Amino acid sequence: MSLGLVVFSHYVLQVYGYMRPCEQCVYIRYAFVVFACGASLVALAPSSRVAFGVGYVCMLYACVRGLAAAWQLHRIHTAIHSDEVVFGIRGCSMQAHFDFGLPLDRWLPWWFAPSGDCGFDMPIIPSGVALSGLRKAFVELYANGWYLLPKWEIGTMAQCCLVIFSALLVMIILLAWGRWIARGR
Repeated sequence: MSLGLVVFSHYVLQVYGYMRPCEQCVYIRYAFVVFACGASLVALAPSSRVAFGVGYVCMLYACVRGLAAAWQLHRIHTAIHSDEVVFGIRGCSMQAHFDFGLPLDRWLPWWFAPSGDCGFDMPIIPSGVALSGLRKAFVELYANGWYLLPKWEIGTMAQCCLVIFSALLVMIILLAWGRWIARGR
């Protein structure tokens, strides 16, 4: 699921819909990839304590990292789209700083290099591009920004990611608890 969300965000929203990822967006992508790696370890070697432990730590870390990035993006989005003047909200950088010094923005720039501004998640169509048909309708649907239900502007990307990472966190807590119960501890 988490890799599917990364692929969807890249190919559908970024490439097809011309929505540029911001710094917090690429951190969210990073968290989904780390979660998928951890889940793969647990799935590939379910009886191995080491694989389960490393996979579990990766999934837990990814949830915390994803929640932090989604919360920051939510705060920025709310401040930008508010009628009030808000102080103390740090915006986005065009230079990502991944954990452990990983230069993912240089290794895989099309996936992890920020190219948009936080809180402004509407399509930016390159000059000289003429849209037609389904692509034009898609871009027009998201002209006011990314929303789960764009017609009513309900569910920003940050809010949806907060829900997803919260659900994943509950899931991995239940996974660990179930494994602990099954081992008779």
